[in-house]
Amino acid sequence: MTFKVGTTPNSQWQALAPLLESLGWNKNQKADPETWYHADPTSANTKDKHLLLHTRPEIAIAHAMEQGESPTEAVEEWRTAEEHLVAFYKRNRANTVVIEVTTALQEPRECFEAIRDQLGLNADGELPKLTPPTKPQPLNQLLANQLIRQSCELSHLLAEAEACTLPLTDEVVSSPTVEIQELYQQLRNDARDKLDAEVTALKAEQLELKTALEEAKDEAELNLLQLSKAQEQLNQQAKEIAQYKEQMAQLQQERNELQQEVTTLKNEQTELKKSLEEAKEEGELTLHQLFQVQEHLEKHYLENKDLQKAIEEKDSKLTWLRAAKKDLEGSLKKSRSDNQKLKKSLSQAEVEIKELTNTLDTVHGSASWKLTKPLRAAAKPFSGNKQSAKKLAVLIEQSPYFDANWYLKQYKDVAGSKWNPAEHYIMHGAEEGRDPSPLFSTRKYLEAYVDVAETGTNPLVHFVKHGESEGRNPKP
Repeated sequence: MTFKVGTTPNSQWQALAPLLESLGWNKNQKADPETWYHADPTSANTKDKHLLLHTRPEIAIAHAMEQGESPTEAVEEWRTAEEHLVAFYKRNRANTVVIEVTTALQEPRECFEAIRDQLGLNADGELPKLTPPTKPQPLNQLLANQLIRQSCELSHLLAEAEACTLPLTDEVVSSPTVEIQELYQQLRNDARDKLDAEVTALKAEQLELKTALEEAKDEAELNLLQLSKAQEQLNQQAKEIAQYKEQMAQLQQERNELQQEVTTLKNEQTELKKSLEEAKEEGELTLHQLFQVQEHLEKHYLENKDLQKAIEEKDSKLTWLRAAKKDLEGSLKKSRSDNQKLKKSLSQAEVEIKELTNTLDTVHGSASWKLTKPLRAAAKPFSGNKQSAKKLAVLIEQSPYFDANWYLKQYKDVAGSKWNPAEHYIMHGAEEGRDPSPLFSTRKYLEAYVDVAETGTNPLVHFVKHGESEGRNPKP
């Protein structure tokens, strides 16, 4: 005989592993607990003992989404596993027990004894300490609850699975509740963390822009300093050029004077030629003087040629300096343009930071806030004082939508107390989401008619006084 354990995925069955081992289960069994019962149910060994574990779809789907699965994948995974589990149980009722995990974790002693007695296992002793499973995020739990409310097929499958489940207590396992304040705080913290991260990134970018701006300023100052030095050099060169021009003017004046002298000498030479024959001695002397004048002219001509070459070199250097000055002015203009762009980027960054600071103010208009509005409204109490409760109890007792016998049979804790059923529903039942009869749904009425939930009026009292005449549905 082998004691085999099968379970639906994401049911948090691992928290029950110590208890299952104390019953004789080998956690190293070859068959995968989450899949082996998917095989043909008729092929199971009749000598083996089978324990099948499952949980409500809202819990399993919420934990599946915590693992990164999409809602559609999580729903399909739970549906497939639950169908196989129910089919296996129906084929092997004699040696199979179905247990709901959440109830088992809440009542470990009852679970241990029920499994041992139902399967005839030889196990006894102290129960091991069980570690409760982690709760899913409130938003995932809220989405899972909504998915199940919208699916009639899953509701029928859940009802069929619960019919196969061995009851451990008289309490009915209900859909897990969601702490709206915790969900609100989670969404607010997520938004604040995202905003803080964006603001930090913007501050870092702003710091980088400031650093770049300082570097650009330093570079611009350096360019201005270089330009100032170049301007000084140009001024110095301009002074030198002015001096060269003065020298050239003087040389030109001397040249003119020399030309005048040459003209005079030529005239004299003509006169001398005419009087050559008359005075040879005087002519030879004049010729000698003429040779001396020619040498002097050649000397001045060579000096003038050197000066012309120097002037050409200075003109070339001046042209280069003008080009350098133009390049420096272009660099300065570009630096100023870059500075303007950086100032504009910094201004845009400051505007974006201001816009991000207003993001938190829009959280209350988000889809998540609107999604939780019916639940916030449904959290308002419906109870009043005892005197008014008795009057309202008389009112609903006369309505066919309140069935006292059904209410006591459905809620055994009320039957064991001394409460009048109608008064209990007025004071506590509606607030706890209990139904007054099969003909009226407290939760669905409040979820469908938010205006009633927001007033805090007892839903059945509202229906009897106003809702029925207004054509409202007792079970929307």
